[in-house]
Amino acid sequence: MIPVTPVLRARKKFLKGYTGTWNVRTLNADGKIDQLEHEQKCYTWNIIGLAEARLTGVGDSKTPQGNQLFHSGQDKRHANGTTFLIHKDTAGAVMEFKPISDRVIYIRLRVKPFNLSVMQIYAPTTDATDDQLNRFYDAVTATLQGLPNQDIHLLMWEWNAKIGPDAYDQLKGTIGRSGLPDWGLPMTEVCAGLLEFAQFHELTICNTFQAGKLSRKATFHSPNGKTHNMIDYIMVDNRFRSSIKLAKTRTFPGADVGSDLDLVLTALWLKNIEKKQSMRVSYNLDKLKDNDIAEQFQVEVGGRFAPLLTLELEPEEFQQQVEDN
Repeated sequence: MIPVTPVLRARKKFLKGYTGTWNVRTLNADGKIDQLEHEQKCYTWNIIGLAEARLTGVGDSKTPQGNQLFHSGQDKRHANGTTFLIHKDTAGAVMEFKPISDRVIYIRLRVKPFNLSVMQIYAPTTDATDDQLNRFYDAVTATLQGLPNQDIHLLMWEWNAKIGPDAYDQLKGTIGRSGLPDWGLPMTEVCAGLLEFAQFHELTICNTFQAGKLSRKATFHSPNGKTHNMIDYIMVDNRFRSSIKLAKTRTFPGADVGSDLDLVLTALWLKNIEKKQSMRVSYNLDKLKDNDIAEQFQVEVGGRFAPLLTLELEPEEFQQQVEDN
């Protein structure tokens, strides 16, 4: 029996779960969590990583709807903050929750056939100092390298880097053809850093495979409607990229919690690998109570193992037995 419902719903030979990421700008306001859960009712989801939640301290708690909230923030300031919202039917699968900092959080879930390790990351803005950036990258790298190798690794983060379609020719396999148009702008240093990170750690950037309308790809829209960027990403191990419905990793601009960034969701499909059960032969020993059957059994079994009995004889005894026969 699969212990996770609905994070992995049995559907023939596959298991399906929905994970996503969203910069909500803040959860530190009256009614914000209620508003978030109200919006999530419109979508099928299991795990949502939240950036810029602005909750202080580290902890986990239940929401008004019974879902589980894991958060990691600064001790006193309502700034930054990363959070996981886990569906109430999925919370029982959580094996480990580890807050790394107010920008990096990690959670591990027991699913089949491989456990799932998920990181939610909130990258510093472009005005961060070199020291801040180095400490951030070191924390992300150390956490990623510390994940169990056999797990599926899913990274969800806001990184202020826009990937243009020109990057596909350089990094086939890491990204798809459906980055946002760059309108002739050169690749920024921040974008190059993101792509180098993904390539080095053998990650696929899932939402660069979503073709179609701009509203399905862009995660940020300016209030005047003139600027559209893709700055929120979902990444998965290259070896598990076939488990992600890449073309279905998309944004949902209809979700509204007072943020100028959109909800991004992806569908995770895993093959339900069932172990083959070994066949066990059952004997009816009560039949041996019948003398005729017991005698027949003794003759048959004794005949099968007779050659093995000769191995216990000394060479002289064996020779004599051959001569007698």
